[in-house]
Amino acid sequence: MIQGLRKQNFHGADEISCFTCHRGQTHPVNVPALPLPTPLPRPSPVTTPPGGPAIGSAVGAPAASGATPRPTPALPTADEIYSKYIAANGGQAKVDKIKSRVLKGSTAQANGVVAFEISQAAPDKFHIVATTPTGAFERGFNGTAGWEKGPQGVRPLAPAEVAQLQNSIGLLRHIGLKQQFASMRARGIQKIHDRTAYVVIGTTADNRQERLFFDTQSGLLLRRISYTNTLLGVIPDQIDFEDYRDVDGVKYPFTIRLSTIEVGNPVSTRTFSEMKLNATVDDAKFNTPPAAPSP
Repeated sequence: MIQGLRKQNFHGADEISCFTCHRGQTHPVNVPALPLPTPLPRPSPVTTPPGGPAIGSAVGAPAASGATPRPTPALPTADEIYSKYIAANGGQAKVDKIKSRVLKGSTAQANGVVAFEISQAAPDKFHIVATTPTGAFERGFNGTAGWEKGPQGVRPLAPAEVAQLQNSIGLLRHIGLKQQFASMRARGIQKIHDRTAYVVIGTTADNRQERLFFDTQSGLLLRRISYTNTLLGVIPDQIDFEDYRDVDGVKYPFTIRLSTIEVGNPVSTRTFSEMKLNATVDDAKFNTPPAAPSP
């Protein structure tokens, strides 16, 4: 099949291989891996010096047939993995006490850095101030109505826009995971950089799936990947969590990396410089501001 594709579509050139579709897996991969990879140079051909083994081959290595396979450790259940995650976050009692949060930080993207301040109150109220090169923008939601204020004035936010912001900065978005899924099941173990993670498949009530990756040692969430079905195929969105710190007894990641297949802006990094829990937040700031008077 590979030879036929090369001949029919690439004039015989070796532009594609088994790796093009399989990506090192048994079955072809139909979802792009995030973050998008950087092309690697082709490997140099292996040479065999006269009278010696091929360069790069192991000398004196034991035969694979004589190796004793390591026993596969028993995989904990999804409930056990999630319980360890909540315990690593300080315990359910600490999580239940979170009623508000104030954040300061910045988001670095391909087109520059944006500073922000976020105020949140349970269950879903938020106020965001973002400073961009074109000016300051505010967004808010008081539990009923969402709005945006910018250089052009004030406009209402559509429900889909509010939902998108809640998915990005929700007060308990990345802690209250069990409430977000109708079912969760442990899938296996996978490497995330230099960490080993349990993989949990979460399925929502509308049958959408996410993959959650929990550190086997600390129990903390390292990554979550959501999938959106489109006419062009399955589109993944990946969030990586790094630099966990203690905030009033609860562990929060101070670096969040978002990877998409967006051309020109595949990765954005959100870094928090300050985070406070249960701080007093003026409820009025969540309400739609009055429109500027006409000149």
